[in-house]
This record gives sequence, C-alpha cells and structure tokens, in this order.
Amino acid sequence: MQIIPKQLDSITNRLIRNAWVVEESDGIDIHVRAFPTGYPYINVISGTAFSIKDHKGNLLETTSYLSGNSVYPFDLDMRVIKRALTIQLQPYAIPYLTGIPANEFSELRVPIE
Repeated sequence: MQIIPKQLDSITNRLIRNAWVVEESDGIDIHVRAFPTGYPYINVISGTAFSIKDHKGNLLETTSYLSGNSVYPFDLDMRVIKRALTIQLQPYAIPYLTGIPANEFSELRVPIE
C-alpha cells in the first residue's frame, strides 16, 4: 500500500487543508471502525460500492461521500479497494459546497454522485 500526500496551491488551500491518495496494486478489503474527525472531508474510492454505518445504525451505500466533522466513530466496510482519494476540508468549506451551515452538517455523511 502506498500513501501519497498531495501538494496544494494557494488557491486550493483556501478550502482544502490536506489531500492524500492511497493506492494498493492488487486491491484490498477493509473493515474498520473509523476514528472521529475534527474536520469535514471528502472520500472517493475507486472500486465497488462500500458501506458506512454511523453510531445510530444509519447505513449509507456509496462509492464516494462528503462527511462532516464527527464526535462518534463509524464503521467502514470496503471491498476490493485499489485507490482512494481523501480530501480534508477547511471547517468553513461545508457551507460553500453544500449550502448547509457547518454546525448542521456535523455527524452527516452524504453520497457524492
């Protein structure tokens, strides 16, 4: 597995804090209990759809999602992952991207079409 941090230009840095690409040559199945995050982020996975289950038992099946900051851990069940792009957003980016105030987006995860 290879994790590649991405360099961002000054314009992109206004909404994006960090970005990483994770590559696995043969594909990998992952089931993890994800840690809470202090920043909203976008996660795009190259592979089959995966599921996310939050602390309330809500289930989301998707191939990419936008997540608000969270206090509670959540479950990720990913199958045959070859590449993932994770973009950690600045806290104030959520209203620009969704039209939803950041405090209302906390603990939410929505699919990206």
